[in-house]
Amino acid sequence: MNIDTSKYIKELSEELKETSNIVVVSHNNPDGDAIGSVIGLAQFLKGVSRATVTVVSPDSLPGFLSWMKGADEILCFDRNPGSVVKHIEEAELIVCADFNDYTRLGAIEKFIR
Repeated sequence: MNIDTSKYIKELSEELKETSNIVVVSHNNPDGDAIGSVIGLAQFLKGVSRATVTVVSPDSLPGFLSWMKGADEILCFDRNPGSVVKHIEEAELIVCADFNDYTRLGAIEKFIR
């Protein structure tokens, strides 16, 4: 089956032009893949939209991942629950990266749903 993705890319591009607040979410107990995915996706979204992009994680990052550029900007629910919830509630678009089930959201699942 041949799917023409250009239609979906155009729709997403139009949506991003009109979105002013995006939250990118990693899964609980984030590993290197999760952190790299959310940081990279956030950088991409900042480059293609005018939106404010915030990265959130249910848990703090392992210390050995703190070297990653942008890791210090990730809001962690276990350290700043009020701030994370505020960003989620104000988001026009929430993008979940590197997981396939809401249960991987841990403590923030109820706010994302």
